[in-house]
Amino acid sequence: MKNKKTNGRPRSYGTRGSHKTKRALRRITAAAALIAVVAVLFYVGNNTIHMDSTEVYIKGLPGDLDGLRILQVSDLHGRQFGEDNEKLIKAVNDAKPDIIAITGDLVDEIGELDQLPSLAKALSEIAPVYYVTGNHEWAHGLTGRIDDIFAEAGVTVLHNSFSDLKGSDGGGLVLAGIDDPNGRADMESREHFIERIRESRADAPIVLLAHRNDPHYYEDLDVSLVICGHGHGGIIRIPLVGGLIGTDRSLFPRFTGGLYDIGGPRMFVSRGLGGYEFEPRLFNRPHLPIIILRSS
Repeated sequence: MKNKKTNGRPRSYGTRGSHKTKRALRRITAAAALIAVVAVLFYVGNNTIHMDSTEVYIKGLPGDLDGLRILQVSDLHGRQFGEDNEKLIKAVNDAKPDIIAITGDLVDEIGELDQLPSLAKALSEIAPVYYVTGNHEWAHGLTGRIDDIFAEAGVTVLHNSFSDLKGSDGGGLVLAGIDDPNGRADMESREHFIERIRESRADAPIVLLAHRNDPHYYEDLDVSLVICGHGHGGIIRIPLVGGLIGTDRSLFPRFTGGLYDIGGPRMFVSRGLGGYEFEPRLFNRPHLPIIILRSS
């Protein structure tokens, strides 16, 4: 029996189906490639540490403290980088810091406290470590236990307190630390704390360790620099734009990473190392910054 003809040519019953199959395969391949790329980006964005350095000029900084390297650890939120945080510890050691500043939100729950003794001990063997609380330590009732762990490891806990870093010429720098506003109801105010420092150290430059990245907390304080975290880098960072989501779930938050002029002091914000549960970072690798102080 002869094939029916269309426009003088034999009708083919297999070609159209073949084209559909090829298109479907191309779409599946493209989708698989896209999923693979996204998976790699999410892995890199959540598991590989990004280190950078920022120089900050401090008026009145003694000359022999010029170049002081402060490495900031912030917003770990119970994350671990390698077994016993070995990758994090190696990165800190390789940076050769003079001081390590931990600016809160290390853990989110009691079960994560087990990782702190070894981490605190390892960091203390690299450089002097100073710690201030974040909102999560207070929210989960962990501050007392963390204080005990850090005291045993030789970490200086700054509960609205300060330390003097002396230069050889007799001048110095005040390293101060304040508790997160999520703390005790009777906590000393930021303003009174700085005034208390100024009563005995009228002219010394003050570097303030804190957790929150809200500039209105600090803009009227008589300090040179605030080092803080909390913003998680905006969680997802859009190239040339910045952070997408705030920790309060607002869109396009400000002050999520880097150095800012906020009227009085300058404010440096770490993008942090971790995040809340089910909070994947994208284009926002875990951040381990170094702040280098320069005498102006």
